[in-house]
Amino acid sequence: MSLTAGKLLEIIDKITPFRLAESWDNVGMMTGSSTCEVRGVLTALDVSPPVLKEAVERGCNVILSHHPLIFHPLKQLLTDSAEGRMLQEILRGDIVVISSHTSFDNAADGVSDWLGECLGLVHRQPLLPGESADTGTGTVGNFASPITGHAFLSRLLEVINLPGVLVAGELPEQVQRVAICGGSGSGFAREAKDTGADLYLSAEIKHDTALWAAANRFCIIDGGHYPTEKPAMKLLAKHVSEALASLGENLQVVESAAEQNPLQYMEKL
Repeated sequence: MSLTAGKLLEIIDKITPFRLAESWDNVGMMTGSSTCEVRGVLTALDVSPPVLKEAVERGCNVILSHHPLIFHPLKQLLTDSAEGRMLQEILRGDIVVISSHTSFDNAADGVSDWLGECLGLVHRQPLLPGESADTGTGTVGNFASPITGHAFLSRLLEVINLPGVLVAGELPEQVQRVAICGGSGSGFAREAKDTGADLYLSAEIKHDTALWAAANRFCIIDGGHYPTEKPAMKLLAKHVSEALASLGENLQVVESAAEQNPLQYMEKL
């Protein structure tokens, strides 16, 4: 029996429970039919023209994205706009798009927790607890042994594949406890400090939050939205692949190789 998109949706719901999504979010199936036969799954942070092209070329008729394809209510669907043309191609190609946004953020072993694991943090727990002990927003964990602030910075840049990051406050001489919120987490800086963390890693840090960090001698690192969330797309592909294998389904589930950070560093010429 072939796997339908509806059955795949149920599997994803078990991995990243949609009930954990924030009330303002839009998660679940964005396009397509629940009766569509799944031929392959591509995970990506965003649905973009390069990701759509890659999905077609790799024979994946399902795109599992982190950020919702449709977030704000559509008032128009104009095919002379880039967004409209992409939606037209998705519908023409019978592409199923499923989005798991804050449901993946808040799930056990979610976006921030995976970043913490990549950095080597142990004994991780949610920064903001959710409905159970292992669900919630962000993560806080420890290194088995303290490392220097510069060693942490080097490790971070390697994990998120960046040449540099923005830092508010002074980089600690030693780092043992780290708070993380992948993606936009400026509003959780005070909660991060209250956990006893030596520093807070997030993205889209607001100016007033940076000033607060400097005044309170608390280090906040802005690692960028894309870089702090992208590592979890490999985890999502792994979870879905393992779940399908346990059901005897031998389907291609791959992470997008085509998508890139929309923000690029440029050096002075």
